[in-house]
Amino acid sequence: RAFADAAASARGLDGLLAPGSSDVYRMQVRVHLRPFFRERDLRSIDPQAVQGFYARCVETGRPKSAKSIEMALAALRQILSHARAQGIVRQNAVEEWKRGRRRGRRRGAATSGVDIAKVMSAAELARLLDVIATDAPRYHPLALFLADTGARFGEAVALRWSDVDLDGGTARICRSYSSGLRLGPTKTGRERVVELSSRLRDALRAKRPAILADESLVFPNRSGSFLLDVYFRNKVFF
Repeated sequence: RAFADAAASARGLDGLLAPGSSDVYRMQVRVHLRPFFRERDLRSIDPQAVQGFYARCVETGRPKSAKSIEMALAALRQILSHARAQGIVRQNAVEEWKRGRRRGRRRGAATSGVDIAKVMSAAELARLLDVIATDAPRYHPLALFLADTGARFGEAVALRWSDVDLDGGTARICRSYSSGLRLGPTKTGRERVVELSSRLRDALRAKRPAILADESLVFPNRSGSFLLDVYFRNKVFF
């Protein structure tokens, strides 16, 4: 079955969704999924194809927000679930792709080459965050962001509010402020989306200004510019 035909036949799922969700899913199919998959055989959509779609979204900025990318993937998952129920496909490639990403993150943590002796335990990290919250509360949201997302310091201080989707619980890491000298791409040269824990979302909501400019930084220095790593270390750890 071609993707376009399968997307059309999946309209029978509308009755299982709220009207607003049905409208959003149809829009995602029309604007994002169909232009990418076109007349592709539905049976050939595997996790690698889903990764290709995801990478294309990040590369082109369409959809722009991480939440919108998730909505497009949710629409694709619904289509594949419908196709699996009809015996057209044997697996839901979106679900397999997501499981693979979770496994990949676990493997990356185990094989990253980090000296295990230098890695804090959960209890040690909790104590450190408590001390920062008490002694340097201004920098607690930044420390929490670094702890919960694994982002590099330069990536965190280059983060703009326009990169953060609090409702969707994600942040787009697309640039880095390196060594207090220059603003550029991330160390790998690639953008990525990180998940925000519930405690991190709460902390960011509490510090989010009511009025924001397009380039407003999430973790600026007191003048609103990029925070230097040496200044952060001196204020928090000394």
